[in-house]
Amino acid sequence: MNKEQIFSVSCDVDAKLFNYWSKRNYGAFSLFCAVMKVSIVLLSILFRLSFCFYVPGLSPVEYDIGDEISVKAVKVWSSDTQLPIDFYKYLSFCDLKGKHSYENLNIGEVLRGDRLVGAPFKINMLKSVKCLSACKTIQLDAEKVNELIRLIANDYMVNLDVDDLPVAVERSIGGHSHLEIGYKVGAISDNEIYLNNHLKFSIKYHGLNNRYRVVGVTVVPMSINRESLSIQSDGTCEIKSDQRGPMVLKMDTPIQFPYTYEVEWVSSEIDWASRWDVYLNTGDGQIHWFSIINSIIVIIFLTAVMAVVLLKTLRRDIASYNREEDSEEIIEESGWKLVHGDVFRPPRRSALLAAFVGSGVQLLCMTFIVLSSRGALLSAVIFTYVFMGAVAGYFSGRIYKTMRGFYWKSTALLTGMLYPGIILSVCIFINFFLWAKGSTAAMPFTTILGILSLWLLVSLPLVFIGFFFGFRKRPFEQPVRTNQIPRAIPDRKMHQNIFVT
Repeated sequence: MNKEQIFSVSCDVDAKLFNYWSKRNYGAFSLFCAVMKVSIVLLSILFRLSFCFYVPGLSPVEYDIGDEISVKAVKVWSSDTQLPIDFYKYLSFCDLKGKHSYENLNIGEVLRGDRLVGAPFKINMLKSVKCLSACKTIQLDAEKVNELIRLIANDYMVNLDVDDLPVAVERSIGGHSHLEIGYKVGAISDNEIYLNNHLKFSIKYHGLNNRYRVVGVTVVPMSINRESLSIQSDGTCEIKSDQRGPMVLKMDTPIQFPYTYEVEWVSSEIDWASRWDVYLNTGDGQIHWFSIINSIIVIIFLTAVMAVVLLKTLRRDIASYNREEDSEEIIEESGWKLVHGDVFRPPRRSALLAAFVGSGVQLLCMTFIVLSSRGALLSAVIFTYVFMGAVAGYFSGRIYKTMRGFYWKSTALLTGMLYPGIILSVCIFINFFLWAKGSTAAMPFTTILGILSLWLLVSLPLVFIGFFFGFRKRPFEQPVRTNQIPRAIPDRKMHQNIFVT
């Protein structure tokens, strides 16, 4: 099929879809076909174009022997409390003031509660470490010990990144091994509370032409008491196997303990492009699967019940209408026919309805998925919502015009302010509690200011622009005529009151 045949077929299809419109406006229809021809040519060109980028947006980093590898702390989080905290709030006993700096994050990372900061672990390519102290010997008072015990009781886990790979713990369940991202602060067993104060990093590397890439990182957290370690002045240490025991914490009891780590290197045939594959089998303990499945089942059941009731009602009414049409007797209207002349009557709060419709269309348009870097998905959702304000304004304006509204400016303002205003107010209210808890999930003031700027300086003007053009368009055509006199609505009985039901 040649290019002209494609254009002809496209116009024939469009002619069938817009037959009524084309009969009334031949010039506009011809222009529409011309636009469609140009669109098909452009699409045929674009389909031949493609581009690739690294996921998660990072190019491979090659190291020489001895090169330092980036080790970053992301956050300390718990699936029970859903209140992530800063790594150095948990590791406050590491006196590294001035030796670590926080990285600039995108808005998605901030809203996720991430705080990327250098971790106190020094790892060099192919340089094994038998035992090294991350912090000097730590003395904690009773208050700090109680805080650590609270973190352990709430099942808090530490998230680290090595060469931008999440550090994971390898676990075996039912004969199958899987990775669990992050390691636990500690554990509770036999009414004893243990602190994981020694980390054994196992790093997989792939070598090519005397250059090396990191392709996997796992960690084994351990609990080792002070008597089991012999720490030298240069920070190196030695584990005494004959005196080895766990680091036990007790409420309201000050304690002194070391915080150490070791590093081992394992050669691997995994190439850099496949290093993320093992994370597909990670254990997602933070996802409440039972609640999600339960909600889905309830929604499906209620939807099915409503569909069955509506279908039975419609079939019965349609059958009765058909019988009435065959009968020559004049029968009083009943069922759905009673309200057919009032279905499209503008409601009393037409501006509110138009604002809801516009906000719904704006949410519907948020279908872009970006996985180019950490937090990019959440950032894309926010920016897509902001720039879809024009679409929300357009459809809100057309709906309001269809309902014969006059106050388009106030309705446009309502469309742009209603939904985001409610959501942002709730978020700021919750944010005060997160601030009080010291959680990294709390939005900084600069982030709140940035979101407000996007809303008021970008989204709201776009809503007004879209509303202006939508209000100037022809209103939607209604399939039935609305009666001049509204049908009287009988008073509801007491048991039908909205507060009772």
